[in-house]
Amino acid sequence: MLNKKFLSSTELKCIAIIAMTIDHIAFTFVPPESFLYFIMRFIGRLTAPIMSFFIVEGFRHTRNLKNYFFRMIIFAVISQPFYFLMVFKRTPQNIFEFLMNLNVMFNFCIGLIILKIISGNLRTEKKIILIAVCFMFSDLCDWSYIIPAWILIFFLIKNKDKRTVAFISISVILISFKYLSEYDNFLNFSFQCGVISAIFLINSFNSVKNQHHLLKKWFFYIYYPLHMAVICILYFLKNSL
Repeated sequence: MLNKKFLSSTELKCIAIIAMTIDHIAFTFVPPESFLYFIMRFIGRLTAPIMSFFIVEGFRHTRNLKNYFFRMIIFAVISQPFYFLMVFKRTPQNIFEFLMNLNVMFNFCIGLIILKIISGNLRTEKKIILIAVCFMFSDLCDWSYIIPAWILIFFLIKNKDKRTVAFISISVILISFKYLSEYDNFLNFSFQCGVISAIFLINSFNSVKNQHHLLKKWFFYIYYPLHMAVICILYFLKNSL
């Protein structure tokens, strides 16, 4: 398989947030039956696998795992109102509904917990039980149990070719199982297959390439709630005219 590594973490994260923005614009403003909607959402499928990969990279290289986790959970909480508004186009009817539809950053936090469990000194059966509980809670979040599955693949499989095969296989199985029933036909569902493209970008990641210091790590955290806030404002302004 292709073995060229030319993307820095900053470049790969920029691709991810651009794809995410395109996806959310399509979800909010573009008619679902249009070809433009398909293309934009296909591109948007790149984001979740790339950011799952960087959760693993962050776990491996962070100097302070607690700070990393709390930074993630704080921005997950900040993002939740904007996420709910963007997805449902209304305020929640009750706190239960609000907490049953969590944004993807909560799922990344669950992924970090899973990695901590795997790396800990617990007995194997306890690890399995705790990881199963984490997968159960991930079903409350955007991308459901698919995010933890990707995180496990990126953490456990070091060989790039084996990782690619595992990623594609698990993605096809889990995404079909989770989302196919929500669509009238496969054509409408097929933009979800865009996730497969992400593995080829991930395989191009060069961990030693110089980073762009103008884009500090805080930018990527702040951008997530900020772009959703802007989309929500534009949506409600548009519908109030």
